[in-house]
Amino acid sequence: MALDVMAGARVWHTRASLSVPVIGEQRSSAHNFVDPVVAVRASFKFSPSWSMLGYADIGGFGAGSELTRQFALSVNYQVNENIYVSTGYRHLDLDYKHEGMRLDTKLTGPFLGLTWKF
Repeated sequence: MALDVMAGARVWHTRASLSVPVIGEQRSSAHNFVDPVVAVRASFKFSPSWSMLGYADIGGFGAGSELTRQFALSVNYQVNENIYVSTGYRHLDLDYKHEGMRLDTKLTGPFLGLTWKF
């Protein structure tokens, strides 16, 4: 088992637009901001080829967004020395408020990945 504690930043670029065809009105807004994050990652090796990775972070703290958090859990298979195949589940949550704009969103779902180490 390996346990890592990390700190970093998540950079966001958001864009929203509104179009009302009946009156020809169009509006758009874009915002960029950076969230400081702290994270923890744990890796468990079940066999020479199989492993599991758990990851969680939390950030924002009012510096960029009010709050952002993420967690992911994956099962990984090492095909050879350089290639891994992964599948798992990820959840990303964002609560952002700035100058009348509010973005409160959650992105959740399964993923499938391929890692090539070189």
